[in-house]
Amino acid sequence: MNVNNINIAILGASGYTGGDLIRLLLSHEKSSIIYLSAHSNVGQDSNDFHKGLFDETLPIFVSVEDINYDNIDLVISALPHNIFHNVISIIPDNIKVIDMSADFRFTNSKIYNEYYETKHGSENLLKEAIYGLSEINRKNIKGARIVACPGCYPTAVLLPLIPLIRSKLVQLDDIIIDAKSGVTGAGRSLKKDLLFSEISESVKPYSLTNHRHAPEIEEKIFLESNENVRISFTPHLIPINRGELITMYLKLNDGNDLSQIIACLEDFYSNDEFVKINTESKPSETANVRGSNKCLISAFDDRIRGRIIITSVIDNLVKGSAGQAIQNMNIMFDLEEGMGLKNIPLYP
Repeated sequence: MNVNNINIAILGASGYTGGDLIRLLLSHEKSSIIYLSAHSNVGQDSNDFHKGLFDETLPIFVSVEDINYDNIDLVISALPHNIFHNVISIIPDNIKVIDMSADFRFTNSKIYNEYYETKHGSENLLKEAIYGLSEINRKNIKGARIVACPGCYPTAVLLPLIPLIRSKLVQLDDIIIDAKSGVTGAGRSLKKDLLFSEISESVKPYSLTNHRHAPEIEEKIFLESNENVRISFTPHLIPINRGELITMYLKLNDGNDLSQIIACLEDFYSNDEFVKINTESKPSETANVRGSNKCLISAFDDRIRGRIIITSVIDNLVKGSAGQAIQNMNIMFDLEEGMGLKNIPLYP
């Protein structure tokens, strides 16, 4: 499906992911933002909510019910979890949908209901929704009506892990993941533990035993391997605005070594614009990818024989959210995959 211009309605446009979505789409040559929806801020000027967009001409915020879908080609939802699955039914079936929340990431509604403490309102659509990990699933994304963008942590974990699973290089019963994310990963709502004085000069783990991204990662590992696994997943909040670092500890299958790991990753992503393998024996840093749609992966031998260490970095608001949504849009509409996503990482 190739179009000259994609007319877009963005739901949940007042949050951080909505803001980055707008920022990136403004440089996309084949899309137009027709509607911006923000339920709590109807009638307000969207420029006031995103400081970097002060000089852009943008629609004012409207409610979801006020959108006229007659001239809309795509709805991108940046709504919080637990909302869009009750909203999607009002969108006509001929319109493509990209959801950036967790509402359509799981094939099993029981897992979603348990970890998001609700009952899914559109279970009949879960099988239709395609998991939007762009580089891994682009063939299915291309023909999809509904695409569910992965969580930020699962994106950074699964991009290096899935090629290794498919090549049967690592064991799946002993996966340890140390994850660190900037504060924008927690959203824009006012919370005491996200105040500057609470997070500055401090690093803390959170959701040690029940983080919602753990079952998402586990389900995708099952779909790749047909093995039910339990991962050790420890997320941390770090005092930066954006950026995410994954350090993953994996046990090699017998007969494999680091050189095979690197060769596998290099071969798998050899034609991909946004996933890069660092071959210079340097750990990945969040500064390598800040503000961009890139993922940088590095691999090392562990001190423990037979184990390796993988580091993976993304910008949680771009490759972990808005950028991957636009990448999926490009795939769905048969456009050049990197359109609107050419921005070089911002440093310092």
